[in-house]
Amino acid sequence: MKKISIILTVILLFSLVGCSKAEKKEFTSHIPPETAEVGQDIQIDETNHIEITDINIKEFEDSKYVVITYDWTNDSKSAATSDKSFTITASQDDVGLKPNLKVVEDKKKLVTQIEGGETLSGMEQGFALRNEESPVILSIKGKMFSVFIDGKPQSAYPVKVTVELP
Repeated sequence: MKKISIILTVILLFSLVGCSKAEKKEFTSHIPPETAEVGQDIQIDETNHIEITDINIKEFEDSKYVVITYDWTNDSKSAATSDKSFTITASQDDVGLKPNLKVVEDKKKLVTQIEGGETLSGMEQGFALRNEESPVILSIKGKMFSVFIDGKPQSAYPVKVTVELP
């Protein structure tokens, strides 16, 4: 009988500790900037950094393309490829530009796996231009689906980079 009362007392104490008021949890995440500049280290999410290093115009099959050259840093603890880590899209005059890999020098870099903490330099992506006068707006989005702003979840958004054509 004494054993049963001790066991019940211990169970009761554990249940009271479990029912005590817990500290309020606050959720946080990296909040990417809304805009960035060419040449700036842009942290697009908790583990990915992009730095646009060069902008060129190339002609291919009677069309003109803007080619974006950039460095990608995988700041995670594990290996990753760029296609699983971020996306880059482009628009001009509020119309999406069609990507084209035919104007990219080293396509393998787009699927090259790098270890955590490493940087892959000289990556390229090309987009068909609508004209050569209007700036191109790049949208760079990390792999996060949501961010926490003031402790509240919100949809993740791309970082916008305005590129003046050379």
